[in-house]
Amino acid sequence: TCALLDDGSIKCWGRNNHGQLGDGTGFDRNSPTSTASLGAGRTAVDIGVGEHSVCALLDNDDVKCWGRNDIGQLGDGTGTNKNSPPSSAITFPTGRTPVAISDSGAGIYHACALLDDGNVSCWGGNSYGQLGDGTTTNRNTPVLTDSLGTGRTAVHVTTGLHHACALLDNGDITCWGHNSDGQLGDGTT
Repeated sequence: TCALLDDGSIKCWGRNNHGQLGDGTGFDRNSPTSTASLGAGRTAVDIGVGEHSVCALLDNDDVKCWGRNDIGQLGDGTGTNKNSPPSSAITFPTGRTPVAISDSGAGIYHACALLDDGNVSCWGGNSYGQLGDGTTTNRNTPVLTDSLGTGRTAVHVTTGLHHACALLDNGDITCWGHNSDGQLGDGTT
């Protein structure tokens, strides 16, 4: 579990077997502990917490992720776990700027960001199409989702275990990814 504090710092606690607490160690913590530095003078404005990784949107529009990274869920182009916030941010497609991180953070193995132009970009595990790019290929850097619909943009994005959903500018909701229990809400499984 992690909390974004009113001063823009992050404190995390719980299991830390993949460095997901961001404190530079692999030790579990039973009380809140500060993450390592987000960068000189940097603060967080949004966080997304998954089971094994954490992503933070910083005050300069950078996104930094740490924790487990075996299938690209940190979005940094590597497969290396990180036990503290990295020194460099992840790069988004077409030079867009992230404005929010998916509110359930990283699903177990993927994460998404809402971009400044209303598009959605996701990264990590994609075995069920949860990145929304029309493939089932894992991605270790962010990719744009396929069309949200003609003329549509997203205003909010959330991730689940192996799926994602976006609230669109017209009030509709669209979801993609695993649907074995009807989690996409489209009347099918």
